[in-house]
Amino acid sequence: MYQVQEETSQQDLITLEAARKPIVAAVEGLALGGGFEIALACHVRISTSTSKLGLPELQYGILPGFGGTQRLPRLVGLRKALEMILSLLSRVDIVPVIGIHFINVCQMSKWISGEEACNMCLVDAISPPDQLLGSACQWALDILECRRPSISLFRTDRLVPLAEARTLLNSVRAQIQKQNPNVIHSLVCIDVIEHGILCGPQAEALHELRQSDNCRSLVHIPGITDMGLRPRKINKVAILGGSSMSSGIATVLVLANHYVIMKYIVQNSLQNGIDRVKANLEGHFKEGRMTQEHYKKACTLLKGDLSYDSFKDVDLVIEVELPDTCAANEKPSAYEELQHYDFPIGILPKGVIGYELNPKMGEFAAYLNGSCRFMLSSYELYYKPVIKGVISKGKLRKLSGVSVKVVLLWLNIVEVRRRGDNLQFSVGITSANFPIRSFEECPRCECGQKGLVSSS
Repeated sequence: MYQVQEETSQQDLITLEAARKPIVAAVEGLALGGGFEIALACHVRISTSTSKLGLPELQYGILPGFGGTQRLPRLVGLRKALEMILSLLSRVDIVPVIGIHFINVCQMSKWISGEEACNMCLVDAISPPDQLLGSACQWALDILECRRPSISLFRTDRLVPLAEARTLLNSVRAQIQKQNPNVIHSLVCIDVIEHGILCGPQAEALHELRQSDNCRSLVHIPGITDMGLRPRKINKVAILGGSSMSSGIATVLVLANHYVIMKYIVQNSLQNGIDRVKANLEGHFKEGRMTQEHYKKACTLLKGDLSYDSFKDVDLVIEVELPDTCAANEKPSAYEELQHYDFPIGILPKGVIGYELNPKMGEFAAYLNGSCRFMLSSYELYYKPVIKGVISKGKLRKLSGVSVKVVLLWLNIVEVRRRGDNLQFSVGITSANFPIRSFEECPRCECGQKGLVSSS
């Protein structure tokens, strides 16, 4: 799908630059990436002095995909185009026959101002922002009336001789391979520039790079410069902390078959953290997201420790920093918070993996490791993975995520009140009371036996 869209967009820009009517780009603000490539396909570019133009695609693990690698060298020359696309050459001295001397190396891809673009003939004129559109329209009319020339985008007069271009490109390749041996997209970009075919290798290369690990990583964290480092294989991970966040990280790691050590200074908190991980794994197993063999293996990959003795051969240590409000004491569990508000712990089922609470407003959200269903007296209750509401002493209101089956209908429980030794559950039109002793223990989810119940 991406490849079709990219080739279609490139064909649109080819149609744009081949149009018999003059097309003038008015550039104000940012013209980066695809926006800049559209401007390159226009016959003339008018810009404000403070506009920013550039091709930052290499920072995201891909290359300019809509003709930028082909049009830019023809407009400003190969050397300046490489400086903009790769931002590799701080200063390059071209010595005939001998080659090129690199003085400095910068990070990949940079933008330039409209003023700089005009000085290098990339932009044809500078206009104040309030006159930009009028200037662009007037320029187009001047071309129609033959008062200004229409610049051909297929010009080659600014390209250096072939031998000199090869020397330059080969030197750039060598420099990239030396400093960033694991970076492939920069080398692919140079190949595409050299090949010079607009809709063939560029579209295919962009599609392949978009699927690469480099692109997937750089999209989230652009600008990484230590690309020469080879990734380390991670087998054993240590996690400092026994909080809910630590348990969540540990769960993800053991599911990926990593050996995990959870370390904490308090035995009870450490055990609670391990229990949360096992509850998470049990939830995955009950919901059919992992086999019994995988479940048993995942449980064996988890270990708790009160000391650093087992850290000697770990490949990675993750320290989970608690929020400022919990710096002195670890954040209490969701069940402990319920007791603080005079509710029994059994209101929530087993398998709560985390929660959020605004103490001032009472707004809360509890997160389960999956949907859950269990019986309460003669009623069937259904809990969604996320439960939200507002809590105060003895009262839960604006509740969402909890339903009860009444006869054949599923109704949302919107409020829970403590009334003496009873809890009152309300669905709005009616309510029912249950003794608090029924909630002394957390119910265990029964979804694994009968499947999930749909709440509508």
